[in-house]
Amino acid sequence: FNASKDEKEKYITNLLKDSKGVMMIGDGDNDASAIKKSTIGVATRSATNNAISSADIILERENLNKIIDIIEKSASSGLYSVLKRKDEKYVTEYAYDNPRFVEDVVREVYLALKNFPMENSFKWFSVEAENFESIHNHNAYAYTEFSEE
Repeated sequence: FNASKDEKEKYITNLLKDSKGVMMIGDGDNDASAIKKSTIGVATRSATNNAISSADIILERENLNKIIDIIEKSASSGLYSVLKRKDEKYVTEYAYDNPRFVEDVVREVYLALKNFPMENSFKWFSVEAENFESIHNHNAYAYTEFSEE
């Protein structure tokens, strides 16, 4: 998002207070401190030297797009920033025909990342999903993690 270096670092700090971990993906000098502060810092191959040296993982942009595709395909529908009424109808009907619950999303993302085809596979990762329920008095939550150790 369009934010300064300090705003990004503060945002990551606040997220870390309320979660088990945070992954930050960036490519510029203004991302480096937030990448370093996050639980898992990721830089793209085309990132600045400062961002790359702060990262735990360096991804080819192609791999980053593949990970986003894995996450979207594991859910009931893709992600959209803005929808018009006819788009809402499509997304609603698609999600209705393709029901996925938090445990389904977590399982599918976990299996895809565990078998992700890249030179240096992930040594550790966690997958977490929460569905904010509107018709129940509780949210649905699922979490798992992988470690080679």
